[in-house]
Amino acid sequence: MPGSSPCSREMAEQVRAVCERLVQAVTVIMEPNSAQEHRMEALRFCEEFKETCAVCVPCGLQLAEKSQPPIIRHFGLQVLEHVVKFRWNNMEGDEKLLLKDSVMRLMAAGVRPILEEEGHIKDVLARIVVEMIKREWPQHWPNMLTELEGLIKKGEVQTELVMFILLRLAEDVVTFQNLPGQRRRDIQTTMTQNMEQLFTFMLSILGDAVHQYQQLKSDSSQKDKYQGLCRVALAALNTLAGYIDWVSIIHITAQDCKLLQMLCLLLEEDELQVEAAECLLIAVSRKGKLEDRLPLLVLFGDNPMQCIMAAAQKAHSEGLQEKRYVFLKRLCQVLCALGSQLCALTLSPDFKVKIPVTFGKYLSSLREFTVHPSQFLRSSTLMTWGSIFRHEVLSKDAAVKAMVPEFLRISMSNVVKVGFPSRNDSPSCEYSRLDCDNDEDFNTFFNYFKALIGDVMRSACRLDPMTGFCLAEEWLQFQLSAPSESGLNSSRSGDGPCSLLSPSFIQWDAMTFFCECVILTTLRSLPKQELPVTRGVELLQQVLSYETEDPLILSCVLTVLSVLLPFMRYVNGFMPAILNKLFSAVAFELCNQLISAFSPFVWMDTPACQKAAAQLCWPLLKQMVSSSLPSEAALCFFTNVLRGLQIHGQHEACNGALVNLAYQIYIALRPQVTELRVVMEQIPEIQRDALQQFDSRLLFTAQKQGEKRRKEQFRRLISGCIGKPLGEQFRKEVHIRNLPSLFQKKPRPVLSEDAILGSCAESLPALFQP
Repeated sequence: MPGSSPCSREMAEQVRAVCERLVQAVTVIMEPNSAQEHRMEALRFCEEFKETCAVCVPCGLQLAEKSQPPIIRHFGLQVLEHVVKFRWNNMEGDEKLLLKDSVMRLMAAGVRPILEEEGHIKDVLARIVVEMIKREWPQHWPNMLTELEGLIKKGEVQTELVMFILLRLAEDVVTFQNLPGQRRRDIQTTMTQNMEQLFTFMLSILGDAVHQYQQLKSDSSQKDKYQGLCRVALAALNTLAGYIDWVSIIHITAQDCKLLQMLCLLLEEDELQVEAAECLLIAVSRKGKLEDRLPLLVLFGDNPMQCIMAAAQKAHSEGLQEKRYVFLKRLCQVLCALGSQLCALTLSPDFKVKIPVTFGKYLSSLREFTVHPSQFLRSSTLMTWGSIFRHEVLSKDAAVKAMVPEFLRISMSNVVKVGFPSRNDSPSCEYSRLDCDNDEDFNTFFNYFKALIGDVMRSACRLDPMTGFCLAEEWLQFQLSAPSESGLNSSRSGDGPCSLLSPSFIQWDAMTFFCECVILTTLRSLPKQELPVTRGVELLQQVLSYETEDPLILSCVLTVLSVLLPFMRYVNGFMPAILNKLFSAVAFELCNQLISAFSPFVWMDTPACQKAAAQLCWPLLKQMVSSSLPSEAALCFFTNVLRGLQIHGQHEACNGALVNLAYQIYIALRPQVTELRVVMEQIPEIQRDALQQFDSRLLFTAQKQGEKRRKEQFRRLISGCIGKPLGEQFRKEVHIRNLPSLFQKKPRPVLSEDAILGSCAESLPALFQP
C-alpha cells in the first residue's frame, strides 16, 4: 500500500475491510436522502474509529489517495489530522516518522494539478503538516525547512501547499497563539532565527512565479500554465501578508527595499493587485522605532509613486467593479498610511527628513480619492488631510498651501448629503449600495463623515482664512438668490415645504455647515484689522432680508445668522439698527412673518428649536439687557421659550437648552420687566410661595444664593410646562373631586394661525391652554 510500511496479509485485509465500511459510512453521512437514524449511526461509527482503531494511519492514508473521490479523500486526511492532534504523544518514534514521511510523500505525489485539486484537500494537508511542525520542530525535525524547499521542485501545487503551510504556521504561532506557551516561544524563536532564509525563500517563489506568469499570460495556448503560476503568486503574497506585520522591519526593507518595489510593480497586474496592495498596506502601516521606518519613504520615489497613481487611475476608469473597488480601498489606505509615516518622520528633529520632491504628486493622488464618488474613499482620506494641514512642517510647504483652496472647494461638494443606497440621484449611490445595508446605515456613516470633514475644513481654513471666507460668501449668496425647490425628493406634493430630502434643504444644510466651519474659523484666525468686516456685515444684512416660510430652510437661516452675528461688534453704531430691524419682525410682525428668532420654538420642528435656543437667542438676550427695548419684546421672548418647553421639552437636548435660556431671560429681565412674573404664575402646578421666595432672592441682593441651587429651583418652578415623553402623554390622569378648579379646560378655538404667533401680549392667557 503506497505510503505505508509492509504489513501482514491479515493487516492488509483488516485495513481494506475497515476502509470499505468507512466509505459506506461517509457516503451515508453525506447523502441528503439518508434517514436521520442511519446518518447518526454512521457518525458514531466514524468517531469511534478515529478514537480507538489501531489501524487509523494506514486507513487514513489509503482513503486519502488521489484515486478516491474528494469526499473520501477529505475524510481520510481528517483521520490523519485527528491522529496527529490527539494521539501523537502516545505514538512511538518510528510511528511518528512513518506518518510524517507518508504525509510528505502524499504531498509530493498524491495530489492533483494545482487547478484541479480541491481547495479543502489542500487546506487539510497543510493543517496536518503544521500540526506535526508544532510538535516536532525544531528539536525532532531539524531539516523541516529543507524538506519544504525540496517539495517546491515537484510543481506548482506543491509550491502552493508549502506557502499554505508557512502561512498557517505563522497564524497558529504568532497571530492566534493556539499552542502551549513554551512550545510557541520555541517555534517563534526558531522562526525568527531563520527569518532571513524564510523571507528570501518566499520572495524567490513570488519573483519566479510572477516572472513566468508575465511571460506566458499573453499566450492563450499556455492558459493552464500561467493560471497555475498566478495561483502560486497569490499564495506567496498571502503568506507574506501573514509575516510582514510582525517580523523585524529589516527583512521588509532588505536589499534596497526589494519587497516594496516588487509590490508596487504588482499593482499593475489585475489578478495580483489586491493582494499586493494588502501586503503594501501592512508594510507601510508598521509602527516601531522611527529610525527603522525611514526606509519606507522609498515609496515617495518617482517610480513607486507613478505605479500607485497609474494603478488608481486605471482601476477608477474601469467603472464600478467590486474587485476593483476593493483594490481602490486598499490603495487609498496605502496612501494614507504613507502620509502618516511622513508626518511622523518629518516632525522628528533627530532625522531631519526633507519633504520628498514628489510630495505634490502625493497630494494629487490623495486628492483623486477625495473627489471619488465613494463616500468611503472620501472619508478615508480625511484624517490624512487633517494631519497634513495641522503639521508643523508639512503645512508650510508650498504644495500644501496650493492645495488648501482646492480641498475647500471639494469639501463644498462632499458635505452635500447625497448617495443614499435606496436612491439613484447621485454617482455615489451605487457605491453606497456596496458599503451600506440600508439608508439608516448610510445616515449614520454620513454623520460621522460630516463631523470628520468639518474638523479638517477648520484646519485647512486656518492656513488660508480669506479663501475659506470667500468660498462661504459665494455659496451663501448663491443660496440666498436660489429659488426654493422641494422637488421630487419632498415628502409632500407640489411646491409645499421642503422635506429632509428636498434638493433645496440638502443644499441649504450643506452650505450652512460649511459656513459654520469656515466663517467662525476665519473670525478666530485673522487679526482684527484683517477681518472682512464690511463683507461680513453685508452678508448679515442679506440674511436678515431673506424671507422664507419653510421651517427647514429657516432653521438653516437661523444658524447662518448666529454665525454672522459676531461681525456686528466691529461696526460702531450699526448693531442697534440691525437688532431693531430684527426685533420689528420679532415683536410686532409675528402675525404676518415666520422669519423671526422665536417662532421656531413653537413649530413641531425640534432641530429648529434647538438651533434657535442654542445659537441665535444668546446674542439677542445680551442686546435686550443692554438696550431699552419694549417690554412686549421681552414678554414675547420669554413666552415663546416656555411654549417651546411645552412642545419640545421631552427631548433632552432641547430641554437643557430651553430651561437654561428661560432661566437666563428671567434672571436678566425680571428686575426691569415685572410682567414676567404674570407669565410665570400661569404655569400649571406652580407653587406661588416658592415663586415669591425665588423673586425675593433675585430682586434683593442680600438674599442671593448659589447659581447652581438657584437654577435647580427655577427648573422646579417651571416643571409644569415641560413637555412629557410620548409614553407619558396619554396616561389617564387621576382627579380628586370636590376641589375648586384652578384651570378650566376649554376647547381650542380654530384659528388660522397658532395663538402664539399672534400678538405676544394677547397670547399670554392661551399659553398653557390644553
